[in-house]
Amino acid sequence: MAIAEGPHDVAAYAAVDRLRLPAALPVSAFGVRIVCATGGDGGITVIPHVAELGRDLGFRVIALIDHDKPHHQSGTELKAVVNARDVVIRLPEKVAIEKAVLYGVPMDTVRAATAAVTDLLGISDPADGKADDTALNAVVSALHSSSFHEQLVDAAIDRRYTALRRGSDLAADFRELAYSLYAQPDDDAARRVYAAAFGQWPAVHAVVGTVVALSTPARSK
Repeated sequence: MAIAEGPHDVAAYAAVDRLRLPAALPVSAFGVRIVCATGGDGGITVIPHVAELGRDLGFRVIALIDHDKPHHQSGTELKAVVNARDVVIRLPEKVAIEKAVLYGVPMDTVRAATAAVTDLLGISDPADGKADDTALNAVVSALHSSSFHEQLVDAAIDRRYTALRRGSDLAADFRELAYSLYAQPDDDAARRVYAAAFGQWPAVHAVVGTVVALSTPARSK
């Protein structure tokens, strides 16, 4: 199990995990579940308690610590996490999670998704009227301060990659249809394949008739 400091971190890690597909397997394929440590001071003080519970239950425990407020993470807190886990992963300073969420996403997609989400949340759009580089930094800062990681993922990343997968599947389907049409012996057969592919047949509906109970005749003695 991997323990993150808060629910927004879990959403961000999950988004980055989905970004790896299909080039790499998700962490769940390796038996890893990302969970949230809530309560306490930002979650870091709770991680050791959750980690100890996980290890008592027989799990290999990974602690995921951000580095957005290094001056708030005392040596005592970090030592407690190190002592309670099997592995500690500490991110680079400041906004590493937010940058990872947006990594590789086209700027027009970032702009459209940010506009939609901020309008829904009733907050100002940080990218509005800014050049791409400035807009990206503004979105990163807004993500960090307003914590709409999950909404942005739903609005941008999931839509983008679902559309890519859907487009890929459609292209494959049309190629298979073209091969099938080409392989038909005559035009009539090709038209039948075309009609079957695009539903140009009269509708046929299953009809459920009366259920008749059948009994086995008793054998005569």
